[in-house]
Amino acid sequence: ILLSLTESGSDIQFIWVPGHTGIAGNEFADKLAKSSASLRLPSSTKIPWSDFIPILRSSSSNLWLRHWRSLPPHFATWYRNISPTIPILPWFHNLNLYRKSITSLSHFRFSHSLFSSPYFQI
Repeated sequence: ILLSLTESGSDIQFIWVPGHTGIAGNEFADKLAKSSASLRLPSSTKIPWSDFIPILRSSSSNLWLRHWRSLPPHFATWYRNISPTIPILPWFHNLNLYRKSITSLSHFRFSHSLFSSPYFQI
C-alpha cells in the first residue's frame, strides 16, 4: 500500500505518538500494530511478466484439453483422426513456409478446398 501511494505522488509521513495518551482509538491501534508484527509481509520484489508465460500457456492448454475431451465422440471426427491430441507446436513449426502456403495446405488437410474429391485430400 505504501509503495502504491508513494508512486502515485502521495506524501506520507510517520509520526510517533506515545501510547496511552488518551487519543481515541490508540489502544486499538496498538493492538493491531502488535498483532501485525508477527505477519509475513509480501516481498516487494517485482516479478517480470515473462515468468508468467509458461504458467498461462500450461493453464490454457489444460483448459482446452479438458474441453476437447468433454465433447461428444462424434464431434470433429475428421480432425480427431488427424490429430487425436492437442499438439504443443503447430504442424508447420519446423517448415520454412510462407503463410499463404500454410493456409493452402491447411485447407487441403481439412477438406476445405476447391477439390471435393477425396483423391485430392492430404
